[in-house]
Amino acid sequence: MIYLLCFALSGLFAALANRAQRRWRVILFSAISILLPVLLAGFRDFSIGTDTLNYLNQDYYWGGFMKEGSFSAYLDYYYATGLREDLFPIYVGSIAALTGNFRVFLLISHLIIITGVYVGAFRFKHHAQPELILLLFYLLYFNNSLNIMRQFMALAVVFAFFADLEKHELLYYLRYFLVVAIMTQIHSITMVFYVPGIFMLLLYSGKDRKPSVQIRTVILCSFIILVTVFFKPLVNMILDTAILSGRYAYYFNHAGVGQMSTVRLCLLLLELGGILLLYRKLNEKNSCFHFYLLNFIAFFAVQLLAPSLYDGRRLTLYFAFANMVTIAMLPPCLEKKWQRRLANITIICLATAYWYHTYVLGNASETFPYLSVFSHG
Repeated sequence: MIYLLCFALSGLFAALANRAQRRWRVILFSAISILLPVLLAGFRDFSIGTDTLNYLNQDYYWGGFMKEGSFSAYLDYYYATGLREDLFPIYVGSIAALTGNFRVFLLISHLIIITGVYVGAFRFKHHAQPELILLLFYLLYFNNSLNIMRQFMALAVVFAFFADLEKHELLYYLRYFLVVAIMTQIHSITMVFYVPGIFMLLLYSGKDRKPSVQIRTVILCSFIILVTVFFKPLVNMILDTAILSGRYAYYFNHAGVGQMSTVRLCLLLLELGGILLLYRKLNEKNSCFHFYLLNFIAFFAVQLLAPSLYDGRRLTLYFAFANMVTIAMLPPCLEKKWQRRLANITIICLATAYWYHTYVLGNASETFPYLSVFSHG
């Protein structure tokens, strides 16, 4: 399958870049690793990805510019709709005005997405193999990124700066929060990315760190569990007091029904088992481990709540990127080389099984079978 071949080759070149000694080789291998999935995404048929045609045809995106005919007229129309994510229409309008080619929009969008994930993965190389983080993104989320491109652009850019939080320095915190604020102008729900930053501040602020990080983790985990258990009454109370604008209340009022899929639950339980088994080593090797543990608890909680929200699974993505790092941190904690290798293979096999179940059998995001621009001759 072209997807798996592209993922494997991109991961291979990322591994070569990670091991390269000369700068020019790092740049060359990184460029190849990034360009492979970018070209796969950019030269897809417009029918690939649930929202691709929406980006092409909707009046407040590409279709609006084509109808209005000029950059300024398009922006005037966009703001007249009441939408206020200012950076994205400027991005769309600029590409449309300069090229008039929607495929360029697809290529640049995924260049931003893949580069952001790639940079973020390599900034965590002190914790895990960057190529494993990259492969986890491909197998778990790449096909979804062919659908909700705007959201993944914001996610990827913030992930490129996610390692800033581990510095525990004011300037790095400010840079991270500034990037989140800017990316809310691409996709407003990116504000959820403030939560991991707040987690880090609450866990590690204070010179003497009293109470201890462990106690703070227990308190915050307990808070997350309570919110999860009493989620519906809390939502009803918030809606009754009109704290949320009508735009955000929509996500609660049009909630779905059902529960987390068995496949997702099994994978999360396997990850939890790995974290518990390697807890001591993880804590020794990573001074910020309790942040990743807390993020995993939040990720698990949002997964449980997602079916009760409209498009709730999109909210899980804001904890999913740090969770990819958590998963990739597990193999280095094993003592023997064969154990680490087996753990890497097991993680990749489980992620591949998830990819096949979700995107091939389930046809999530409508990306399979792959069709390219050249498929029609």
